[in-house]
Amino acid sequence: MKIVEVKGTINTERRIVSALRQLKQTRLVILSISLGLFSLVASPDSYILIIYSVEHFGFDKTTLGIFYSVQTLLYTVVPPLIGRIASRKILISAYTLEGVSFYLLTVTKTTIVGFLMMALLVFSAIAWEVLFFGEVAKIGGRGVKFGILSGISSSSTAITLAFSGYLYQISSTLLFYLYVLFIILSLLAFIIALYKGS
Repeated sequence: MKIVEVKGTINTERRIVSALRQLKQTRLVILSISLGLFSLVASPDSYILIIYSVEHFGFDKTTLGIFYSVQTLLYTVVPPLIGRIASRKILISAYTLEGVSFYLLTVTKTTIVGFLMMALLVFSAIAWEVLFFGEVAKIGGRGVKFGILSGISSSSTAITLAFSGYLYQISSTLLFYLYVLFIILSLLAFIIALYKGS
């Protein structure tokens, strides 16, 4: 009788632990999606893509709407699902690729090549988001701290770019150098957050 009671207690404890783990995972997924939406809204990529698409490539609103909708879906759905593949080297590489692709976009004025550069920028940004949220989902508490620092860095960059864009227009030399400056500062913030949390 006692053996049966002990087994029942162990099974109950296991179910409780399992339920708590599932709850934690659910919260992390919700956190990932929330941060994904925030990052999408606050991301300089979004402003750059929209303004450049309209001003330099002549995309109509329907095409831009579809493109942006797909980007939104990928930003918010893909990271929580496959985010566990995160690695620091790929993380930094993706961010570097994003910077390079933006540079290519600024010096490219043709629609075909420009669209390819836009795609490169978006997919490198998606890779960045997947890896970033992979850290959040994989490491729990450390990931939350990492996310907070990343969010501060990303939002400050976006706010600066948004105001600069309205004042000087997206194609200005000053804005480009501001972007380069803040992408370097953001990268440093991400690296510090990663290694301080290790």
